[in-house]
Amino acid sequence: MLYVLGLISAFASFWFIVAALQTFEPAGPARPFNVAAAIVTALLAAFFFWAGRRWKLLLMLVAGVGLAAALATAPGQPAQAAGEQIVVSTDPPLSQIHPHGGPSAGASPSKLIVELKDASGRTIPNVQFDVQLATPPTNWFISTDVPRIEGKTVLQWSGVAPGGRQELEYLFPIRGDYRLTVKASPAPGAGAAFTPTSRDLTLHISEKPMSFVYLGLFVGALVLFGMLSGLILGRAHLAAGMQSPAGAAS
Repeated sequence: MLYVLGLISAFASFWFIVAALQTFEPAGPARPFNVAAAIVTALLAAFFFWAGRRWKLLLMLVAGVGLAAALATAPGQPAQAAGEQIVVSTDPPLSQIHPHGGPSAGASPSKLIVELKDASGRTIPNVQFDVQLATPPTNWFISTDVPRIEGKTVLQWSGVAPGGRQELEYLFPIRGDYRLTVKASPAPGAGAAFTPTSRDLTLHISEKPMSFVYLGLFVGALVLFGMLSGLILGRAHLAAGMQSPAGAAS
């Protein structure tokens, strides 16, 4: 088991090295973090191989895994204001939108729909919308495959929606949490009367389903390779241990 963990740690070290090379902004925090993580995971891999015959250290490893699992967090959603409110929807539904490229190459753009409604749910006409969309920030552990676009403003639109509803087409390039900011105010010269309002929200774009299939196949092959390696090394150690008493007796 420890040999398998050692192989996984070695792969994690390689992963961090690749992530560091994909970070094109040296002044950012991602590059030094990935370099440090590559060194730590490499040392961890060496530790696992060294501790392969010391099962008492397994308890320490379990404690470390439990501490890492406690780092998961869930971001909250902003509260809605009373009266006029900005309603955001997508077509297709957000859960069905995936980043373009790879298994979903050739996908058509998705629709981002913004509306301004009153307290009764009716659309308010003659609205000046200001829409800004930013890509997910740099992830220190798992790259989005397009690091040059991480944390950038990729959509900025301003215009008047006579019917209080505006559709924007956009092809989401990477997975992760996009930051959307929508501001609504009365259109100049239209005579509309309502309080200007704004809304900040997060749009989560999930990874392509086929990517998880490929990842599962790769991790399965890695675990199988680790198990076979551990089995071969374990048998070799057992055979050496059985031959030692015979050699001492002669």
